[in-house]
Amino acid sequence: MRDSAFPTPFRRKRCRAPWGFSLIELMMVVAVLAVLAVIAVPAYLEHLDRSRRVDAMNALFAISERLESCYGETRRFNSVGCTPGLPMDSTDGHYAITGSVTADTYSLVATPLGNQLSRDGERCATMGLDHLGRRSATGTLGDGCWR
Repeated sequence: MRDSAFPTPFRRKRCRAPWGFSLIELMMVVAVLAVLAVIAVPAYLEHLDRSRRVDAMNALFAISERLESCYGETRRFNSVGCTPGLPMDSTDGHYAITGSVTADTYSLVATPLGNQLSRDGERCATMGLDHLGRRSATGTLGDGCWR
């Protein structure tokens, strides 16, 4: 007897795994990325602000070191060739450094410029350093600007 004499039963087609993603899976991935972005972007911007404040600290300390060195040699902060050309910008240009230098004292102030002013100007409006090594800061963060 031949097989063709019997009718072939209906065979189910094998289901293959679908290629690609369903809309639900895609939306879940988008939701997870959105949550990560909401958390990560502000943290990244805060890190940028803090790293730019280091630019101001470096500039203030460099000028202070130069003035202290001159004072050690001449017993004056404002000797010829010792005073830096104030006002000046910090190394990376995120802060303007201003100040006053006399024979016995100096006071330096860093004020944010450009993007740093728009992003961090309210929290750290100015950062200051004087001849006694006292650090000061204005803005909502106060002395937290130096951290």
